[in-house]
Amino acid sequence: MRSVLIAKKMCQEIGDQIVIGCLPPFLLLLIGGVIGALVGGKYGAAWGGGVGLILGLVLMVALVGLLRNARHR
Repeated sequence: MRSVLIAKKMCQEIGDQIVIGCLPPFLLLLIGGVIGALVGGKYGAAWGGGVGLILGLVLMVALVGLLRNARHR
């Protein structure tokens, strides 16, 4: 019973970190697409969205890593 409670708490903590980390890729995808559309039209929107998505994924990995390290201290 105790191991189930510990596993449930660990999953809940990891879930909170992942939810926070999942926001940057979507926001940067939208922001990059809008900026790209304003600067370069249709093709600029595609490039801006792609760059925003890649940057967001990198930030997501970094943010989740930082949150895990901070929680274990």
